[in-house]
Amino acid sequence: MLNGKRDGTFLIRESSQRGCYACSVVVDGDTKHCVIYRTATGLGFAEPYNLYGSLKELVLHYQHTSLVQHNDALTVTLAHPVRAPGPGPPPAAR
Repeated sequence: MLNGKRDGTFLIRESSQRGCYACSVVVDGDTKHCVIYRTATGLGFAEPYNLYGSLKELVLHYQHTSLVQHNDALTVTLAHPVRAPGPGPPPAAR
């Protein structure tokens, strides 16, 4: 879904880790993945940065702050969201 997208393009989905989310983001043309943890203090990529009350708050912060503080390979901000596709026509109508 992120192949061929520009750096900073991202999506967030539920993670296979219970209670967590997965963030996929394009960095230098490659898709990288990281976990967003939900703790008693909020959402974030690692303690003590789990400070956000919602995914929206987290994304708004990382639109202006590089993810590099959590992972040296993530020299990017969350700049271009990919929205989940809406319901389409039934398969027979495609």
